[in-house]
Amino acid sequence: MRIGVIGAGPSGLAVAWELLARGRARGIEPQVDVYERAIRPGGNVWTDAAEGYQIEQGPEGFLDSAPRTLELIGELRLGARVVSAADAAAARFVYADGRLHPVPLGPIAFLRSALLPLPARLRVLSEPFRRAGDAADEGVLAFATRRLGPLAAERLVGAMVAGGYAGDAASLSMPAAFPRLAAMEREHGSLTRALLATRRAARAAGRKAGGPAGPSGRLTSFAGGMRDLIEAMARALGDRLH
Repeated sequence: MRIGVIGAGPSGLAVAWELLARGRARGIEPQVDVYERAIRPGGNVWTDAAEGYQIEQGPEGFLDSAPRTLELIGELRLGARVVSAADAAAARFVYADGRLHPVPLGPIAFLRSALLPLPARLRVLSEPFRRAGDAADEGVLAFATRRLGPLAAERLVGAMVAGGYAGDAASLSMPAAFPRLAAMEREHGSLTRALLATRRAARAAGRKAGGPAGPSGRLTSFAGGMRDLIEAMARALGDRLH
C-alpha cells in the first residue's frame, strides 16, 4: 500500500513519521510520501533569527509532560538540543495600544494591569456569575467572549491561542482544542470555580496544579527553536518529502 500525506506542517510530518515507525516495528517499510506546496516544511511552525534573537512564527514550544512528544524527540535524536524555559520566561507580554503590557499572573496584578480598561477587567471578574453554554460545539473565541467579554477574549485568549496553536481563535473548535476546559465549564458552570476546584484537588493529592485548560508541565523548546523539530522530521523522511 502506498500512502500520501497532504501537507508538511507539524501534523503531516508527525503522521508520516508515525506510519514509518509503526511499520518498521512490524518489519515493514511502508511507502509513505508527504506533499507540500510551500517552499519549506513546517507550516506555521518555524523559527527566524534576527539581530541575535530567535523569533517563533507560531508555537513557541511544547510542554514536557507529554510522553509521546518526548519519545518522538528521542527517536529523532534531538535530546541534546532540548532547552527548558528559563524562570525569567515567566514574564510574558502582550502588545496592545502601542506598547507592551506584562501579562498579569495573579488577581492583584490583573486589577492593576493597563492591558484591559477598567470596564473590561470588571467584565472578567463577573465570570463566575455567567451561565454555562449549551452548544455541542463552539469556537474558542466565542467561548472566551461569552465567559470573559470581547476585549479580554481578544487580548488574552487570542494571544494564548496564537502562541500555542499558531491559529485563529475564532476558527478553532473549543471542544477540539481545549476539551478539558470545555468539560470543566459543563461540570462547574464557571471557569473560576473550576480553577478553585482543581487547586483544591491538587493540594489534597499533594501535587502541583496545572491550569484548568490543560496539563501541567514546563515549557520546552530546542537550541535552534521549534525549527529544529521540523528540520529533524524532514531529514528523517528524506526523499519521501516532496
